[in-house]
Amino acid sequence: MIDSRTTKEIIDQAISDRVGENRCYQSALIFILIGAVIIAYGLVIGSWPQTAVGAVVSGMFLLALRDALQIRRENIAIRLMEVPLSKANTAKDAAEVIREVFSYESIRDIVLGALRNDHSSSQ
Repeated sequence: MIDSRTTKEIIDQAISDRVGENRCYQSALIFILIGAVIIAYGLVIGSWPQTAVGAVVSGMFLLALRDALQIRRENIAIRLMEVPLSKANTAKDAAEVIREVFSYESIRDIVLGALRNDHSSSQ
């Protein structure tokens, strides 16, 4: 049986599940809060090593934030595939679009091109 959903419907469904991205944001928040509590406790008891540990734990939010941003970039890349995929007539054409979009240089060019267009249109 052939799936009668449009490309937009399939991509919307793929991107709508944001559990991984939300978990990354939650982890970042937890790292910040726990680190802040450890820093405060270290300052209250006068323990500089413990304060340093708190700073390291707080700094770990950057790792979770980096992962969330990577998920976001991948979702944008998937969204950018919508138009070319909807115009693909064969599976071979669709496979070529997917291969092109998910190559590192292509994603970089797409994101940088979008940023340049936003920047030039805002001036």
